[in-house]
Amino acid sequence: MVKNIGNKVLGFFLSLKTTVVLMLGLLMFFVAGALIMPVHSAFESITWVPLFEWLSEAPLSASWWLLGSLALLVALVLNTLACSIDSLIKKRSGRQWLLVIAPQIIHIGFLLMLVGHLVSGLSGYKEMFPFQEGTMVRMPGNIILKVSQIDVTLTKEGYPIDWRAAVDYIDNGKLVKSDYMAPNRPSFFRGYGAYLKQVRPYPIKAALVEITREPGAPWALGGGVVFMIGTIVLVGLKMSREQ
Repeated sequence: MVKNIGNKVLGFFLSLKTTVVLMLGLLMFFVAGALIMPVHSAFESITWVPLFEWLSEAPLSASWWLLGSLALLVALVLNTLACSIDSLIKKRSGRQWLLVIAPQIIHIGFLLMLVGHLVSGLSGYKEMFPFQEGTMVRMPGNIILKVSQIDVTLTKEGYPIDWRAAVDYIDNGKLVKSDYMAPNRPSFFRGYGAYLKQVRPYPIKAALVEITREPGAPWALGGGVVFMIGTIVLVGLKMSREQ
């Protein structure tokens, strides 16, 4: 009986129909989320904190679709792994082998991207801080970030068109790095990124800075590269077969 149950579970995760059902389920949850997010106040903070920290604090009425999406993603990962392993076991030699392995490379890329988002969601860091010139905040690791200067370029009408901020990193009372932030030019230090989000040129110069740590970024980047390589190999093989 246990063997029959195991075979049924294995057959479930090896089925292409399972993949289709899981993808449709994810689509339904995403549609529900698109309808819930604009009207629920809990989502005002979702972009400022790591995902799992937000999930631990958000009411179930707001987060149920995300929890459901995560559950389906776990099932989709198991489905992907089962199908990939089964395909490799049944591999053929020569050129057929390349056609078998290319989709598995794509699957590996997909899994690496999921791992990257999971790692960032579990152990990432994200905070927003208002700064004036001379303001200091304490980052994780006992590092102090100081905005020493804010420069804003204004039009004749007084509208800001460009801005940047000089920053200092202080460790144990010693200046260890001086850098600057600007639009699309964050400042990085010991795995943390400081992003200049907004500035206020008057009456007192002020800036809004986002400090983040994304430990899953290398995983997601590597997964994207692997996914692209697998896709190029598969498309190239398909095109060569048709010629």
